[in-house]
Amino acid sequence: MTEQTAFTVFITIFAGGVGVWLLALHVHRRAFRAIDPEHPQVLARGELMIEAPAAKVSEKVISALRGGLQGVGPVRIEEGNDRRISGEVTFVGSMRGPTGRSPMGGGTFFTVEFSALGSRTSASYRILGSGGGCLKTSSALLVHGVIPVVLAAAGFLIPTFIVKNEDPSVRYQVFQTFQIIHVLWPSFLLAALRGMGAKAVTKALITVLQNSAF
Repeated sequence: MTEQTAFTVFITIFAGGVGVWLLALHVHRRAFRAIDPEHPQVLARGELMIEAPAAKVSEKVISALRGGLQGVGPVRIEEGNDRRISGEVTFVGSMRGPTGRSPMGGGTFFTVEFSALGSRTSASYRILGSGGGCLKTSSALLVHGVIPVVLAAAGFLIPTFIVKNEDPSVRYQVFQTFQIIHVLWPSFLLAALRGMGAKAVTKALITVLQNSAF
């Protein structure tokens, strides 16, 4: 392999790596942004209008939650009345984390507050997680520390010792630049774990709330 060819191969792979790193930065900021700055443990929140009285809605929601959240797991109800329902979700199946908790390792909790509006009910829900701090720190360390250092090292070492090597056969080692993928993909995994449990709980809880009108 000629030096020019080796350099072209290196630049192509390296530029792709930098592009993936920039994408990882964007994904990190998006995944770990604070939905509620005053309560950083909030993973999701929303509000539904239900065409039924608050007493009927809360009774049906509590009854449904005692059977667990479909596709997620059992629910431990900590508070349940016609104004507020709160509890913790235990995960089962593929999303089961340590001790049956979320993929983040911490607990996943929810609160639903009801406001009576005549014959209708406004239901405000929040999904909260206690295990996201470690994920956020690990992801930040990767995208702001480990990946830039690895890219900088590759950007210096490979052109210096491989691309410019006098032995043409050694220049084929330029394809080892692909090894940077090993420090790039974990950041995407951490971002996915951040929202995995919360999305499943949110979807299942919304279904329970919507069905309480019938």
